[in-house]
Amino acid sequence: TTYDVQVTGRGNVPSGAGAVVLNVTAAKPASGPLSDGYLMVFPTGARPAQDTSNLNFAATDVAVPNLVVAPVGTGGKVSVFNKYGNTEVIFDVMGWFPAGGAVNRMTPARILDTRSDQTGVVDDFNAALGPNGTYDVQVAGRGGLPTVGVGAVILNVTAVKPASGPLAEGYLMVFPTGNRPAQDTSNLNFSGTDMAIPNLVIAPVGANGKVSVFNKYGNTEVIFDVMGWFPAGGVFHPVTPARVLDTRADQTGVIDDYNAPLGPDGIDDVLVHTRGGVPNTAGAVILNVTAVKPASGPLSPGYLMVFPTGNRPASDTSNVNFFPGDLAVPNAVISPIGSGGRVSVLNKYGTTEVIFDVMGYFPA
Repeated sequence: TTYDVQVTGRGNVPSGAGAVVLNVTAAKPASGPLSDGYLMVFPTGARPAQDTSNLNFAATDVAVPNLVVAPVGTGGKVSVFNKYGNTEVIFDVMGWFPAGGAVNRMTPARILDTRSDQTGVVDDFNAALGPNGTYDVQVAGRGGLPTVGVGAVILNVTAVKPASGPLAEGYLMVFPTGNRPAQDTSNLNFSGTDMAIPNLVIAPVGANGKVSVFNKYGNTEVIFDVMGWFPAGGVFHPVTPARVLDTRADQTGVIDDYNAPLGPDGIDDVLVHTRGGVPNTAGAVILNVTAVKPASGPLSPGYLMVFPTGNRPASDTSNVNFFPGDLAVPNAVISPIGSGGRVSVLNKYGTTEVIFDVMGYFPA
């Protein structure tokens, strides 16, 4: 089933928008559980020849979010396709790019799928990524990307349960080939009960037009679906991933202002200017935001909302949804920077640790 969703003229998206930034959530329908499946978002009128995925969900999930940067298609619309079962779908608009502007739009294309039984994907790997393993993935010249001039690439990265056994608890870190961060960050967290976990990643392109993916623990299949790219020297400034917030009290090497979990209706105002490579002139920041199980007990059902400090939305939206049993739930967020060079994070219910990893910024 496909819905064609009007985006221009709604949610402050003008008629001249070329691409829209959406937080897309698959939510459990009232009539029954989710089935295992996935959503694919694409410009209306330009469905990809090969299916890609933006968001994967399982029958045991209640709500699964992911950030999507989608070109705007025919009639100012964006389409969402559901492959299996039934799911409610939520679109929260986070921003937009003008046509012919900062982001180069493209029809989504798969450029990495480590599963050995996949066809139609041109890549260099056909085995699960093992513990402490790294794959250097060619991105320039593949999936519609040019061979030169690409400064950063927009990827939907998915960790998939390998055929040979369950996922272990672990995480993936994506970074420009040849420039691994001095301190590990995370783009995507997974646990042994997961079937497939996606997250949007905006990664600088490194040596020889490649992007690297590192797996810390266990074994996982990895999928890269390319969604677009930013030109080298353009208005988007990618940075080597850096951690600018980690509320867990036992962390070292992170310069932040908080070392306790975020409680119900709690707000942390996080300084991003001058940290993690973000200058005072930045107007918006791209963060990987992770809700992490606190040491003192399980997560409660809840969500995080990220917004510019001093400018809380009149109506709550959600960036990260989490539930009891989760260990770590990530999502990418593009947020304007507010008062004092800060970005705020609200936790609506329960208690959770929060991590911010900065991936890049836009000038004011």
